[in-house]
Amino acid sequence: MLSRRLPYIDWLRGIGVLIMIEAHVFDAWMRLPDHLLPSFNYARILAGWAAPVFLFLAGLSLVMAMSRQLTNGGEARAVARAGLRRGWKIFGLALLFRVQSVLASGGTLRTLLKVDILNVMGLAMVAAAAVSSLGRTAWRKGALLAAAAAAVAVVTPLVRLAGWPAPLPDALEAYIRPVAGRATFTLFPWAGFVLVGGAAGLPMAHLADSARERRVMTWLAGVGAGAAALGFGLSYLPSPYPDSEFWTSSPAFFLLRCGVLLAAVPGTWALTPVLAGTGAPAGRWLTRLGTSSLFSYWIHVEIVYGMVSNPLHKRFSFNQTVLVYGIFVLAVYGMVLLKDNLLARWSGGGDWFGTRAEPLSQVSS
Repeated sequence: MLSRRLPYIDWLRGIGVLIMIEAHVFDAWMRLPDHLLPSFNYARILAGWAAPVFLFLAGLSLVMAMSRQLTNGGEARAVARAGLRRGWKIFGLALLFRVQSVLASGGTLRTLLKVDILNVMGLAMVAAAAVSSLGRTAWRKGALLAAAAAAVAVVTPLVRLAGWPAPLPDALEAYIRPVAGRATFTLFPWAGFVLVGGAAGLPMAHLADSARERRVMTWLAGVGAGAAALGFGLSYLPSPYPDSEFWTSSPAFFLLRCGVLLAAVPGTWALTPVLAGTGAPAGRWLTRLGTSSLFSYWIHVEIVYGMVSNPLHKRFSFNQTVLVYGIFVLAVYGMVLLKDNLLARWSGGGDWFGTRAEPLSQVSS
């Protein structure tokens, strides 16, 4: 049986942390005239992958853990309840994060009720746990999760135009579709990435040996490449919807991104000879960031956007922002090391390159 922890999942999550920090630093600290540069457009395209990576891995880790618990003799209802609790825990942390933001940098009730990635992640994990629990076999679970993801993607353009969410309070409507000033992320389509991740987590839950792992990685690579190619091809066809923005609500773009995410898992796995082992510091650094992704998110968002960094907002040129980004990544990594060292001392053991910290949304991987 292979090691319970899959290092390439931590590496992929660590890459997500690097992209997440890039997204926020470039958005908050770069001066507005430089937003017109072509290089900023490339940086923004890269930044757009941070949220899908975290949401996808949230679903993957959740369903993987649930599947392992069932295989190890866990009672189905108990496993389902544990998965649901995990999702509600993330949602509770999302609300706590908004409270911290208001206390640290000020704000109103509108700020407190803003919908961000953790809000969507928590509710989507609840949905993924519930949908997965409806299937008796791994194939049925995967089919249900994939069907639910497809449904989310297909109805997203319709939800954006529908009249029924309008009577809802803005704080609730913002979970369904964008509301100015209230929602950075919405359940449609972002919850779909968690569901797709859940479907991918099922075959990865039981990698008995390296041969099976290789087969699963080959399968994920093939499915991912096919989905990405299909999404890319569909993007050139006329949209069947009366109004659909490719970069936000298009099912074709959703399919393309899901394909890339699926292929990213075997892609990162293929780097194992490079990133594994004591002679590969990059692998250890990515592991550290990946296993502390929630902590990294929690501390850096307030630093980047909060009152503490007001003098830096919209101040730097593009080239200066690249340099500042590198420095800030090192600062975040230093805070992660300090946190882990303090936890190790407090718990009476552990090493500096352990994995005590909990990744963003991870149950187990």
